[in-house]
Parts: sequence; structure tokens; C-alpha cells
Amino acid sequence: MRTKFVRRHGVVVSTEVPHMQPHSFVNLTEIDMLVEARALLHGAWTQGSNALNGVGLPVSPTNALATCFCLRGACIRVLKPSDNMLSTDLHVESSYISKKITHALGFASSALLVQWNDTQGRTEKQVIERINSRLKELRKHKGTKHGIRISVQD
Repeated sequence: MRTKFVRRHGVVVSTEVPHMQPHSFVNLTEIDMLVEARALLHGAWTQGSNALNGVGLPVSPTNALATCFCLRGACIRVLKPSDNMLSTDLHVESSYISKKITHALGFASSALLVQWNDTQGRTEKQVIERINSRLKELRKHKGTKHGIRISVQD
């Protein structure tokens, strides 16, 4: 807990404010994240939602009932973000996790990634090929920032 001073009706009072834990997720290299996401997507790729349950209803990618994932949702699933990240930062384009996913997949923004995944006529095979292409590129640059673990402080 930390103390916060606020002015109420002209009087300064102190209130206890819970200390927010930093957002956390599994700290994988971009290569490891893509390898795990690719494995998750085989036979379980979808469009229009980050994740679907067994009856086709949208669920969070971290939900235990999720059975199908879009490209972004699969990456979210393997990173296992904390609940506070899911409810706030995950939907912010500039959030660390969105940047990590879009950079690993070679997109300029999360919106472009989602648009590419959801393009009519897109196939699971094309999604897997995109991942394979990025893996080849990232492995070529291994030893640079792309191939090493990137911490939240970067």
C-alpha cells in the first residue's frame, strides 16, 4: 500500500492506495513465442476473435476453454499475460505486449495484424507460412535484439 494525499472539501486527507503489481507475462524470445504459437494454431486457427471455445463462442485467449485462436490470440495465449494486463494494456496499441507480438510477426501495428488474419479468404496454411517466414528471418538475426529475451524494462 502507498499513501495518496487528496483534497476533499478544502481539507487534505490521506488515503491508502493499493500498490499495482507490474503487468507480467511469460518472457519468451520472439522465436520461442512464434514456435509455440505455430504449434497452437495447427488445426485450431480462427478469424474474427482472439479465441473461441469448443462451441464457437468468443473467449479470452487465456481462458482454459479456448480451443481455437487467431494469430494474435495464439501469441497472447503462449505469453500468458496477467489478468490486469488482459483487462487494460492488451487492448492498447502501444502496450508492451502488443508491440512484442506485432514486432515478432513483422506488422506495423496490432490493428494491421488483426486485419491481415481476418482478411476474407485467408487460410490457416497462409498463417503458418507467415510464422515460418518470420522465424526464418528472426533466426537469421539471432544474437541481435530479435533473438534474445526482451524484458519489460526495455
